[in-house]
Amino acid sequence: MRALGVFWGERMEPNPITGTFMLEPTAPPETVQFFRAMEELLPIYGGSIPESAALLDQVLRQDVIGVLDPGGQKGKALPVAEFAATAGVGPDELRVHAHHLHASGALAVTRKGLLQTIAGARMPAAHG
Repeated sequence: MRALGVFWGERMEPNPITGTFMLEPTAPPETVQFFRAMEELLPIYGGSIPESAALLDQVLRQDVIGVLDPGGQKGKALPVAEFAATAGVGPDELRVHAHHLHASGALAVTRKGLLQTIAGARMPAAHG
């Protein structure tokens, strides 16, 4: 079952037999780390990862996150811990929770890496 969120970009599909992304043995460690992180998200996104989710994952690894208001008119920079607090989770739970919000359509990420909550979206409970 596919996730309900609004996504953009291509979807990364794992190998249908192994459920993992197949990499060359000579792949750089950063590439291996990226795809292993994406594999952790496969259950959240219904078996494939949209490009927008990959960008969200990169954004969540930053110290400061750019956040737009629900209308997309104003933005502000928030430290990760403060953004996590607004989501009702701790910094350690933020990654999984934000991806659940994104998959459910309650959180969007722009192509510039800005996060935006979606007005009127049903917010899922925090996930640990």
